Amino acid sequence: MSLRISLVLIIVVSLAGIALTWVIKNPPIGSSKEADLPFFYTLSPDDLRQISITTPVGKKTFYATFVDDGRNVASVWYFEDPAGIPVNFDRWGGITFLLGGPKTQRILAKTIDDPAQYGLNRPTAEITMTLRDGSVRTLILGAPTPDRGAHYAQLAGFPELVLVDSTWGDVLTRLVAEPPLPLWYYTLDKSKAHEVLFYLKNDVIQGVSFNDETKTWVLCDLPIAGDPCEGSRAVNADRLNNFLSAVSAPRFTRAEKVSRSIEEARHGDYGLDLNSPYVTVRIEKQNRQGITEVTVTTLTLGNLTPDGKEMFVLANEQPTVARVTADWGKLIQAFFVRDSLAP
Repeated sequence: MSLRISLVLIIVVSLAGIALTWVIKNPPIGSSKEADLPFFYTLSPDDLRQISITTPVGKKTFYATFVDDGRNVASVWYFEDPAGIPVNFDRWGGITFLLGGPKTQRILAKTIDDPAQYGLNRPTAEITMTLRDGSVRTLILGAPTPDRGAHYAQLAGFPELVLVDSTWGDVLTRLVAEPPLPLWYYTLDKSKAHEVLFYLKNDVIQGVSFNDETKTWVLCDLPIAGDPCEGSRAVNADRLNNFLSAVSAPRFTRAEKVSRSIEEARHGDYGLDLNSPYVTVRIEKQNRQGITEVTVTTLTLGNLTPDGKEMFVLANEQPTVARVTADWGKLIQAFFVRDSLAP
């Protein structure tokens, strides 16, 4: 089995799903009728067309695309910015159902005399949903309650002050603080890079690694031995820095073919197969416990688009075919020459 295939097999991607559960507190004695409060709004997830979430951190807007299957049900949700980038399926799963109707814990007041008293003048979040018929619903989340178990909330255009469980709000505000970008849409901290391997036709043609003792980069001896690889020859520092700067900030333009699994994808149509130029970048960093964490970012280069302005790529072993600018792709491609990083 080749080194590249072995490397791919040992890459473990741990995906943490979003826990979309919330606690409905027991009502106080004498208020048992509130135990089965209705949803203070109810929307069908299939009716959602756009979602905008504004928090003190910033704003993120998502829009739905559709497949012509006769049902007009959302197929893939995309970011408005960065444009053309779909959401991470694992993190997005269940979000539209969550937005379909938060269950209130209690109706506090039929009308709101002083919005500032409940933080509604400076909301924790404003969640605006555009529906199939063009109508808009905006939910305003105010300050947390003293026990931080809920948020004061109001549906714009309606007078009632209600409580919404804090977990519900936390899940949605996290979409702004930590956007659900797909795993292939990566960036790197080049200062944490410790090894780079270049493959052509499934064989390593060049490798460089960082020597922790001498604090220098060296060209790896071929065939590769050790993990990370070892060598004694110096590298061209300027060229290596140019490569690391480029590969750390890929110029993705959009997703070309969104796939949820390898079985759905047809990568050969884009010049993406085991013979394509393929690079791995090993990142090492210490966590708070002083343990070194190792991750590997991968990139496969495919064909240019018909107009020559972009290039098809696969990143991080994800099945979605993406596009990068042709200039960036060609810059990375230029390093797939033996000893191109030598002095």
